Amino acid sequence: MLALAAAAIAAPAWTAALARPVSTGRIISPPSGMMRYTRTAIRQLGQHETLQVTRSFDVDFRSFEHGFMLHGQQVAARVEAPEALRSFGRLEEARDESALFPIALNAYGQILSSDLAPLENDGVAAAIAEAVEILRQQQLPQDERAQLASSIAAMQRAAQRVIAHLPTDIFAPSAGPRVVEQALALPGGMAGRLETRFAGESDFATGLMRSATREIVTEVEGSTRRAHERWSLTAI
Repeated sequence: MLALAAAAIAAPAWTAALARPVSTGRIISPPSGMMRYTRTAIRQLGQHETLQVTRSFDVDFRSFEHGFMLHGQQVAARVEAPEALRSFGRLEEARDESALFPIALNAYGQILSSDLAPLENDGVAAAIAEAVEILRQQQLPQDERAQLASSIAAMQRAAQRVIAHLPTDIFAPSAGPRVVEQALALPGGMAGRLETRFAGESDFATGLMRSATREIVTEVEGSTRRAHERWSLTAI
């Protein structure tokens, strides 16, 4: 059955035609002053609870030979978490993610580093491959409920790997929303699915992102979990 899972990685059940970002063909025109970049990540913990982390950065765009270098410094962090995760929330609020910067962009605003922002098809495939490898290394539980729990946990890890990377065009979104979906066979005959949906709005004057959203859905045998991300980029 694990061999089937590996085969599913090589041949995804379906991938949307707009899965790969398509440049708008417009060179971005960043303002000379500072801007405020904000990212909010919302993770579903159970049926009714969520963990929400919002970070804000002061950023500025500087020209270089390949396009623009985006420099930034974290200026705020806020965590909304269930009572049981208050200690974790305080640790998250104290964590500084300024090391994300600088980010190199081409003249069209797309991230140049494939480590920071792999193409979405590649990122989803790599996340699923990692999830299947973890399951392969585990001893499959005999109990059906335990098998389901293991598969759900593996798909959740795959979703977190996707979230760890930025969309290539986050700072200058391509025209139109796009979807990437991949299905695979899981141990015990179970079926899994990972889907990402991204959409963004650009500023007419600069070509830069005003706002963007990404939803990541994992599903195993009808059990669905969702993670949401929101971004904004505004003048200060």
